[in-house]
Order: sequence, then C-alpha cells, then structure tokens
Amino acid sequence: MFTTVDKVEGWQDLQSKVCQLFDEMGYETEVEKTVDLAGRGKKEVDVFIKDPLASHNQIYLVECKHWDSRVHQDVVHGFKTVMEGAGASTGYIVSKKGFQTGAYEAVRYTNIQLLTFEELQHLYGEEWFRKKKATLEVLRKQLGEIYGFHFEQGSFLPIMNNEKFISNGLGEKLAYFHHWVGDLMLAIAGIYPESYLGPEPVRLAQDLTDPLKELGGWFEIPTVREYFELVETSATKCLAEFRSLSEEANKRVDALGDEKFNEQTNKTLRQLVEETPIRVLKNKVSDEEYQRLLKLLA
Repeated sequence: MFTTVDKVEGWQDLQSKVCQLFDEMGYETEVEKTVDLAGRGKKEVDVFIKDPLASHNQIYLVECKHWDSRVHQDVVHGFKTVMEGAGASTGYIVSKKGFQTGAYEAVRYTNIQLLTFEELQHLYGEEWFRKKKATLEVLRKQLGEIYGFHFEQGSFLPIMNNEKFISNGLGEKLAYFHHWVGDLMLAIAGIYPESYLGPEPVRLAQDLTDPLKELGGWFEIPTVREYFELVETSATKCLAEFRSLSEEANKRVDALGDEKFNEQTNKTLRQLVEETPIRVLKNKVSDEEYQRLLKLLA
C-alpha cells in the first residue's frame, strides 16, 4: 500500500491519497470540508476524518502541504487555532519536504503531529493491513460455506445440494465455481503478503479474474493495495454470481412437476447410497486412489 512522495501529483492528489488511506480503514472522510470554529467563524480543512466506531467523538484534521520547501511555524500556529475551534482530537500536517525547526517547536505539548506522507503511511500501515485482512476473512468464511456445501469431497452434502444444478443443466457452471471458490480461498489464506510493505509483487498461483486460465508461472499483482482490491472485488463478484446461479437452479426445480421432482430426488438418494462406502475410505487411502474409486461410480 506504500506510496512514495514522488508518485504524488500536487496537493489535491496528496489530499486524495490521505483520504484513500483512511477510507480503506473504515474511517469517514471528506476533502475540503468547511468546519465551524466554536463561534469564531468557519474554516475549510484539507481532510476531515471521523472514526465511526469510537465511543466518543474522534475527529482528525489533516493539513496537506505539497510544497517544495519545508513547512514553517506560522502554518502550525494557524492549524492549532483550527484544531481548537473545531474540537478535533488529533491533527496532522503532512508535508512533501518536511518542516523547519520552528515548526517542531510549535507542536510541542499539542495534539498535532508533523509528518511526511511516507511517515503517515508507516504510522497507520499495520492498522490498515489488519483491517484489510479482516475484510478478506469475512469473505473467506462466506466462500468456505459454499465450498463445504457444494465442493467438499469428504462430505455427503454436495451430493444432495448439487443435484439441483446438475439435473437442470447447470453442472458446467457449477464446476466453474468449484475452481473459482477454491482459488479465492487459497489467495486469502496464503502467507503473502506478510505486511503492508509486501513483499511486492504479490504472487498467486492463479488469475482470480479467470479461474480456468492456464498460467505459465505466477500471477503477479504489483502492490499489496492492488492485491486487496483484486481479491475483495473478485470474491464479492464470485459470491454474488453464485447466489444468482443458485436462484436460477431453484427456479428450475420449482418449475418441475411432482413426478420429475421425485425422480430426481430418488436418483440423488441412490447416488448417496452408492458413494457412501467409498467416502468412508477417504482418510484410509491415498487421494489418487480415492479419486479413482469415485470415478468407478460415474
């Protein structure tokens, strides 16, 4: 997620990137917000941040200075007035080139920190990484439910749950999701990235946008931020599309007459009876032998 200052294109881009950092951690943010200064008029602040999970009012203000010179103490004095009037709990002045000695003196014993953009990212890097991982963990659990109900080899549930897909012409689409769900779970549960710093690029065994694509090597994602964006987007899409497929299968089942429905149910029960002895052997034989025995029933 780390962005070096040479990739920041002007003060508005710096504001945007500061907002992005806090947005991705679940904070409420606003650029160039006008705030009331406790009866002393109004003032526009570069970035306004609020923690929605705080038990009491937690407001952060950020002043962005994309100057080619170090920030002087007058900026600090002006920002202190805004902080006090707005009732903010924490303030950051983020500078491209750093700060003059007088600026550091001016923030002593205050709730204002002077940081470069790189320092701000380091300050929040671990929190950002932890929250992004937590978001993916929620998605992994949802994917895991699908995998357990529909694709787990050692379970009887897939036989019952997948009949509505297979007998209604949706078996090929179901097989596609078998690959996609498995690849996403592996991508989330993997050991990389290790932290907000990487290692980069992040390497995956499969292209998450095309689970059937044959790769000649690793699928590389340039940055940790792009890894989280890709996995979250792909997992959300996968879950939504699987729900749609399941709804389509249910509609086709509902359209069946009683006779056809009973025929499919009996077929599923026969398959369950036939496969039960083989599935009992799953933990007693090799994976290769287990798959061979299952194929004998096909």
